Amino acid sequence: MICPKCHASNAEDSKFCTSCGAQLSAAQPRTNKRLIIILTAVLAALIIAGVALFVTYRMEVWGGKTLPDASSIAQETTDVSGKKKSAVKAKDVIKALEEKGLATKTAQVFSGEESGTFLGYQGAQAGERVKTGQTVVIRESAGPGVPKNTLGQQAQKVTQMLADMNVPVHYKKIYVSDTKKNPEGSVVATLPEAGQAVVKDAKDTGIYVGVATKADDNALPLDVMGKSVDEVKSQLESQGHSVTVKKHFSSKAYVGKVSGASPEPGSELSAGEDVVLYQGIDASQTKEAFTDTNTTGYSLENMADVPLAGSTSATDGRWCTNAGKCITISNQRLVKNGADDNNSDSSSYDNKLIACDSIQQPFCSSSKADYLVEQNYGAFELMPYDSMTSYWSDGTKYSLGAVSAMPLPTSGEYRMQDLFLVVPTGSDLKGLESKGYFDKDALTEAAKQKAVDTDRPFILWRDPSQYKTTTAPYGPDKANPFVPFDGRTGSTADTVKMKPAPSDENAYYLVESSEPDWQNLPDADVNAPESGTSKKADSSSAVDTSLFKQIANQYRFFSTGEGSQWVGLTVKDDGTFTGEVNEADVSSGGPIATAPRVSYPFHGKFSSIKANSANGYDMECDASSFGWDGNEYQYTDSIGIAPCGTWHWYPANTPFSSMASGTVVQEGLSINFTTEAAGTSSSNVLLYDESAKASAFIPYTQQ
Repeated sequence: MICPKCHASNAEDSKFCTSCGAQLSAAQPRTNKRLIIILTAVLAALIIAGVALFVTYRMEVWGGKTLPDASSIAQETTDVSGKKKSAVKAKDVIKALEEKGLATKTAQVFSGEESGTFLGYQGAQAGERVKTGQTVVIRESAGPGVPKNTLGQQAQKVTQMLADMNVPVHYKKIYVSDTKKNPEGSVVATLPEAGQAVVKDAKDTGIYVGVATKADDNALPLDVMGKSVDEVKSQLESQGHSVTVKKHFSSKAYVGKVSGASPEPGSELSAGEDVVLYQGIDASQTKEAFTDTNTTGYSLENMADVPLAGSTSATDGRWCTNAGKCITISNQRLVKNGADDNNSDSSSYDNKLIACDSIQQPFCSSSKADYLVEQNYGAFELMPYDSMTSYWSDGTKYSLGAVSAMPLPTSGEYRMQDLFLVVPTGSDLKGLESKGYFDKDALTEAAKQKAVDTDRPFILWRDPSQYKTTTAPYGPDKANPFVPFDGRTGSTADTVKMKPAPSDENAYYLVESSEPDWQNLPDADVNAPESGTSKKADSSSAVDTSLFKQIANQYRFFSTGEGSQWVGLTVKDDGTFTGEVNEADVSSGGPIATAPRVSYPFHGKFSSIKANSANGYDMECDASSFGWDGNEYQYTDSIGIAPCGTWHWYPANTPFSSMASGTVVQEGLSINFTTEAAGTSSSNVLLYDESAKASAFIPYTQQ
């Protein structure tokens, strides 16, 4: 250290100069080049790290993942109206997210977009960052439908939401007596039901909305549901109506009370119109459903040894899973257009559903059989009678109940066909499990799912896809393992166990919401915006009306050869029709010619009509609009009007070979016009229902 006074050299740590004694100041430190270098290196490292963090963040190496913008993965698709537009499918977004390592879940949302279209993210926006491991909910279009929250709202408040479904929306008056419970102007019923989609074939028809309207004496109020059967019956009879009471399975809330009616609750009534009230029953009354004359359609007098009828109307109605899959039973038959195919090869839509071996007689006939309906579980099976008698040999189907001029094959195979387990409210499911009715693996799988709601009647539809094999060898001494033990061949051990087992996911619950004759209800006064297809629907309606004028006429089908029965049908130029099944009452034993006649009137509507290639027309019947006006005819395939499906009209002299399902009309003609049926065409205009086994309506004017 240098002394500033005498400039003598001193040690670095000296405080005083050794030469002159002057006080020395502390030396100023020299710049630490090493420190600067270190600091510079650290700063550079921080900058590099920052850039790396930014780049890796943008690359989504850390800090979560970015939800992609739908437009980046857009594909060409078609909207509901058939117009091409740019849209994104939910499955494409799911794939993109899974490639990012994100878990996804799909939420089905009703909309006017095509089913499967991506509608957005639930609780998040495109471009938003989400944590790795977070489940992203994808909003996927379920196509047009009625949202669950529609019921109870004022109709005026849901008009825009429903208009956005891009299908026609119709607002109709539904009559109610209690306007405190159902305020006027509120939505009390819809078609499809709230929470259900518009089926593909009904998009031209669209959505019906029932709007609460104060009832008068000319209406059957919607809120008779749940009321005393005796009180409602007495009130209707005092107004001049004839009332019949039938049993019908119902939820716990409606047991012993009105669970439905025909005409449907909420409808207008004409003066003196006949009314059917349905009394709710549960598992404790299952056998009553098979013995009550009004419910079975059969008289059980003198049948003490075999007291149960083989079929019942107590299961008629629409049954749906929580996921929206549905089946419809009408006139004790599975309706083809009202069911989601479980297995098309196993389904028999034109067969009556029976609970036992009531094939050649209307009653259960074997006391040794293992039919659930004859036991005390409350539950019972339903199966098409075809499944009790059919087998296949060399690919051809044969029936043991049919009359054949040729010997039937003695070998072949049984095939698994439809079987439904009907479980009324309060059935003994534990007892069925103990009996070994359900497959053990199916029970294990069902136990992992939400428990079934036993306060509601439900159906289990046997699922062939859950079985390793759906065929079994046929032989005169071999039992059919796919139907219950019949008490004759084999034993209960031969019968396959039921799959699936009961769970909330597998159950087809009875839909108990009222479904009136929508098209015949008066319009409600609702100010609704036009839906995206309203103008198109109006145009189509005009075309349909024009085409219906071509087939409007009076027709008759001579359904028996001796004149004991005929079916009259009048088609109007708006597509509606009325008619009657007319039968001779030969119970007194007199000749048919002088026997009194019994009429079973009905009504319905064709929902569409289009020209076909044979200069005729094809019509679709609106099955929901078909109904009996008063006495309900116990339908048989021969009368050719129900189940009301696809119909055809052809001008005179059209070759049978050019007709759709021409054998149906030939079979119908063969009853009374054998020469024409054996030829190549008919000299008459022909109208027929192709879903019937025999149907041939010809123009006919009552003399």
